Parts: sequence; C-alpha cells; structure tokens
Amino acid sequence: MEKNLLALYSGGLDSTVMLGMLKVKYPDYKIHPVFINYGQKHYIAESNAAKNICKLLGLELTIINLKETFKDIKMVSSLMDNNIDVNSSHSIHNSLPSVFVPNRNTFFITILHTLAQIRNGDIIAIGVCQEDDAGFPDCKLDFINKIISALNSGSGTDINIETPILNLTKANTFKQAYELESKYGLENFYSIVLNQSHTCYNGNEAINEWGKGCGECPNCKLRKAGYNQFILINKKEEV
Repeated sequence: MEKNLLALYSGGLDSTVMLGMLKVKYPDYKIHPVFINYGQKHYIAESNAAKNICKLLGLELTIINLKETFKDIKMVSSLMDNNIDVNSSHSIHNSLPSVFVPNRNTFFITILHTLAQIRNGDIIAIGVCQEDDAGFPDCKLDFINKIISALNSGSGTDINIETPILNLTKANTFKQAYELESKYGLENFYSIVLNQSHTCYNGNEAINEWGKGCGECPNCKLRKAGYNQFILINKKEEV
C-alpha cells in the first residue's frame, strides 16, 4: 500500500528545505505539497515559486483556495491588506506584529489533516520556525501538539505531525539546504532553495545574493541575515 505524507508548502525558504528533509527522511512515502491561497498579497510570487520548485523536485502541488473564506470573516493582517505596514504592530493583538493572521495555522493544519484522511496519509508536515514567527501562538510546539491531538480525537485517526524546521535558525536552514545536496544527494537543491524560493511579505521578486525579495520586510531581513551568517560560518569551517 502506498504511503502518503501531506506537507504544507508556501514556496518559501523554510518549507522548501522542509520538503528536502522529508524526501530524505521518508524515501518510501509519496509527498503531497499543499499550497493554500488565503488572500495573501504576495500570492502570485509565492504560488509561482511553489509551482516552479515542485516541478524541479518532481512533486505534484495541490492548491487549496481559502481566499473568499478569509475575506468573508474579514481577517485582519498586513499580509492581506496593502494599507497596513508589514513592520507595524497588529491592530487586534498589540503584542504581535501586523503580519500575524489569527488562527491561520489552525485552518492550515485542519486542512492537511483532512487531506491526509482522504488520501490515506499517516503523516502531515508544517514548516513553522520559532526564530521568525515572533512568538506567534499558533507556531509553538505546545499548540501544534494540542491541535493534532484534537483532530485525531475528533476523527478517530492517529496521524502524526512533523515540524522539522521548528528549532532551526535561518543560518542553519541554509546549511541544511547545502547539506541536503552535498551529503544526501538532492541534485541542485541548494541552488533551488537560494534562487527559487520566495519569502518576501511584499511579493518583491528582485534578485539578491541572499535570494529574492525587497530586503526591507521582516522576512527578508531574517533571510538576508541568516544567509550572511551561513556564509561566514562556512568560510570559518573551510579555513
């Protein structure tokens, strides 16, 4: 019987490296990347990256559309509203940045879990990272364990969840991408991650040494700093 794994996929740095890690860890599984359109203003850049990378990795991308659902409930986030600065604080949750999307991962994990049941999958994966999620409540391991437990309880299933990027810094994420190619034989993987992945909140596709992006939004700043740190560490290790 075919083994199936459902992975949330945005076309970004973290989720692309996650796909590589999953391919190495679960060679006997068919991996199903799932992209979700929730009305994010960087949708075009994100979805194009996701489609291109999946093609390069030989994976078939599933696209789920939540745009109208999030619009109907009047979701508040600078990721969905051009009038809100991505570097500002959230208007409802003042201790969080404006890029926070309330209960986004609750929606996403529920969709993955549902697809896993339909496609006979026993593992789902999500590329949450504690370094760049600014303490988002729905990106913490405690929440993730509780939501997967509730979903399994509510469906009589025993589906596991993987969070392989959770404790990685951006520098270590770049290092992981490099090693997935150099040590584990994923052809051109580091180049794919560096040049094809897209994490810019503003949807800017300008090409930089550290990858695509505006260089000014929170995600770009983290990516740029992580890349520079990775290059510095690599140079020291080569000496």
